Amino acid sequence: MVALRNSLFVLSWIFVFLAGAYDAGYAWRFQDDFERWEMNPIAVWTAEEFGLSALLSIKLAGLAFAAGLAWYCRIHQLGLCRAITIAATCAYSVLSLYYVLSHEHANSQFLAACLR
Repeated sequence: MVALRNSLFVLSWIFVFLAGAYDAGYAWRFQDDFERWEMNPIAVWTAEEFGLSALLSIKLAGLAFAAGLAWYCRIHQLGLCRAITIAATCAYSVLSLYYVLSHEHANSQFLAACLR
């Protein structure tokens, strides 16, 4: 049972980072239309004021912090480990489903290449 929990923890964070990498790659590839398709107004403002690379750096730092905090809580057997992992996995699952099912560029060659 412990091995299954360890595997799920690691697989969840691998999925979160892969989905985050796809999101960053998508934002970079379609950065000309970023303010039109991005739904997060804070992300649009950050990209306009500081540039897309700054926004992607902040997102990567946030993901790394969340994963590190989850790992720390897991090692010290604090209860937040499961909540942080589930929240991140659910958020990136919804984002992934949005990209696959209903995003404007859903039939793009970029998506097809990444799903191979």
